Amino acid sequence: MIRAAVVGITGYGQTHYNDLMREYDAGRVKPVAAVVINPDEAAEKVAALRGIGCDILPDFDSLISKYAGLIDICCIPTGIALHKTMSVAAVRAGFNVYVEKPVAATVDEVREMSAAAEKSGKFIAVGYQDMYQSFTHRVKEILMSGVIGKALKLKCYGLWPRSFVYYARNRWAGRVIGDNGEAILDSPFTNALAHDLNLQLFFAGETFGSMAELATVQAAMFRANDIESCDTASIRITTSCGQELLFTVSHAANCKANPLHVISCEKGEIRFNRCDRFAKVYDNNGDLIEDIPFNNPVRNSVWDALVDRLNGNDRFICTPAMAGVPVQVANAVFDSAPVVPFPEELISTVTFDETGALRRVVTGIEAAAFRAFEASRMLNADDFPFIRPGEVVDMKDYTSFQNRMGFGK
Repeated sequence: MIRAAVVGITGYGQTHYNDLMREYDAGRVKPVAAVVINPDEAAEKVAALRGIGCDILPDFDSLISKYAGLIDICCIPTGIALHKTMSVAAVRAGFNVYVEKPVAATVDEVREMSAAAEKSGKFIAVGYQDMYQSFTHRVKEILMSGVIGKALKLKCYGLWPRSFVYYARNRWAGRVIGDNGEAILDSPFTNALAHDLNLQLFFAGETFGSMAELATVQAAMFRANDIESCDTASIRITTSCGQELLFTVSHAANCKANPLHVISCEKGEIRFNRCDRFAKVYDNNGDLIEDIPFNNPVRNSVWDALVDRLNGNDRFICTPAMAGVPVQVANAVFDSAPVVPFPEELISTVTFDETGALRRVVTGIEAAAFRAFEASRMLNADDFPFIRPGEVVDMKDYTSFQNRMGFGK
């Protein structure tokens, strides 16, 4: 049975805890060790883990020192700033790694992770969970087949309201630079809606296993919340083969709209929504060519791939090299534009849901985001007069985050 460890079982770590317990019940994975820094808050989970023989450890260093060479895969669902440090230590200790997205905050960190994995002979799989799904692979296969021609334009928009609780849940939420000067770059496009930016870049790749080759990145970023980073962003990417990618998202909308992708091709288009579970392929006459089914539960598919890879099979995983492309985009975005506060007259505070949590919403952002999506453009002054898109960043020689806007200073 595969020997697994997990670093944290609360917050998003609860998802990994649920995965491991499901896989244990299926007889595929044995949770050997868990790092739990808050055992009183996770008493039931701690008891359940101990009940199946899992060692509960107080910190990550204890895991490395006690279990070096004894763990097959280590799950790392920690804060963004810890992804690189923990992943590198884990592969050096002889563990394969499944680390949450984003793989790291900066492209320099990604390079270090890739080098450590290659030197150790272990893999690092990144938790862009939709990358492990058959429906995602089928979309890419169709794009590779040429049945609707080359992808020319890829656009996506999504509105996911978030409350004050979301930004107060830890010390790094809504931060660009952390307390100790470390890069975090938390944002809708690196966190909650990061899956969709990653998918867009994957679909723009010229081969099945490749991501888009970046030419330029330009952005505009805004905030309604009292945070350092943005809660609303509009991004334009061009690729070396002439494609245009447009991505507009917000946590400051009054209503939810799950991320919708449209991939316009030479001889048709694909409309894709991972949350509403549809992917449909049309020809240029608007006739449906294929309705791609969504079958296996998302988390099951992730672990099917990980288990298969750990058993020695050449199974597709999302590598740091692949996951490093959205990191490169995010670095360029934060080097392209400052975060501009929305004018106070556009902001209101409303009750989020039945819990009574409060959130800030921007009047007109829903219509503006949809209008930009339909017109295949970024948010601009036609939507709000104060919008000025940032600098166009040439990606040819862009190799590291420069913090050109002076975040955290």
